Amino acid sequence: MIQQIGSHIYSNTYHPGPAKDDSVILSYSNRDILLREQGDVFSYPLFSQLPPEMKKEKHLIWLFTIDGIEYFLTREAITLPGYAYVPVNYLRAAHPRYLSFAGVTGLSLHNWYQNHIFCGGCGKPMQYSKAERMVYCDNCQTMKYCGNTIEEIAVQKAGIIKEGVPVVTTAQQPALSIIAKTAYEKHSRVYAAGYSFDVVQEVSKEKKWGEQVVTVRERYGYSITAAIPLMGQHQRMNSAASIMTLLLIARHDKRLTCTALQRGIANVRWPGRFQILKAGEIDIVIDGAHNPAGIDTFCKTYEEVFANRKRVFLFSVLADKDYTQMVQKLFHRDDYVICAPAPTPRTADPREVAAILPCRADWSESIEDGLTNVFSSVKDNQVVCIIGSLYIQGAVRRYLRTRYGLCRI
Repeated sequence: MIQQIGSHIYSNTYHPGPAKDDSVILSYSNRDILLREQGDVFSYPLFSQLPPEMKKEKHLIWLFTIDGIEYFLTREAITLPGYAYVPVNYLRAAHPRYLSFAGVTGLSLHNWYQNHIFCGGCGKPMQYSKAERMVYCDNCQTMKYCGNTIEEIAVQKAGIIKEGVPVVTTAQQPALSIIAKTAYEKHSRVYAAGYSFDVVQEVSKEKKWGEQVVTVRERYGYSITAAIPLMGQHQRMNSAASIMTLLLIARHDKRLTCTALQRGIANVRWPGRFQILKAGEIDIVIDGAHNPAGIDTFCKTYEEVFANRKRVFLFSVLADKDYTQMVQKLFHRDDYVICAPAPTPRTADPREVAAILPCRADWSESIEDGLTNVFSSVKDNQVVCIIGSLYIQGAVRRYLRTRYGLCRI
């Protein structure tokens, strides 16, 4: 999975390699994380700062990358001069935000590894796979994957629940039962969509193009209606969770008025996530969907917003993605697709991708050339869709700013 965090790119695609001097080290002691506070910002230790005995491969677990920098987890809590363990709650308001994200994500993985030190079948120590995020038992051949099912993913997500702190969720079964069980154990009240609050999509003549109007209504309390500049059923539910959380906070902070909440939601921006733009009379959708699940969401949202309007695509995808399945879900026989390379060595060959598409397809040698070909071929009432990878977002935005003067992208 690749995810954009502000201007940073997070990837947990499993490609572990040896640690480098600039690799970031995450170390936890229960729910405390090792870091150094420097004024208004903080930092984690680097691999180059570890003592020689801790630099051995057996002491570290590869986690993920941010902006190409690898992050590793220590198998045991360590101590380093100038660094101290602080409660992970510190990360809620800490800067830089992408490092806070790394710390919270690392905690979930730390908890998973801690829960799988020994085999549940025979009690022998588990071994770590170098090919995938999996632990296995040499003795009885038991294998455990991180987040292989909805239930397992829910267990990891529930790991962030804190003692006595309310939980707001739009999860459905079976994930909801797991989250509720963990919340009960932590004495935390659960506010669940469909139980504690309802989410209603409103029909409004006043809504702007590219937004939807949603009402979040507590079963026994307040309700609020807000215009959300994000499309799709999944974004309705994401936004509903945020709004319900803000309603809970508003009980204790009177500055969070209805007007302030509505204005804040209206100013939400999520570039590259079914982002709708206009270049003259041409409707454009930019979406970073890069796996079959993301493609499913794109297709449902497209149908909801544009119905059966025909499409012209710029498609760029990484070679290590399941793009054979992606293209079968995404493209119709009457689509026209230009395939282009992503600006990374991991890109799939656009000629090979174009050859397997179930519709008319060509390829270009760059994102810029591909976009030029797409816009020159678009016809009346067709929608330009730019999809397949977050890696192409920068090049796409530069092109649209330069060629069409689109600034808010």
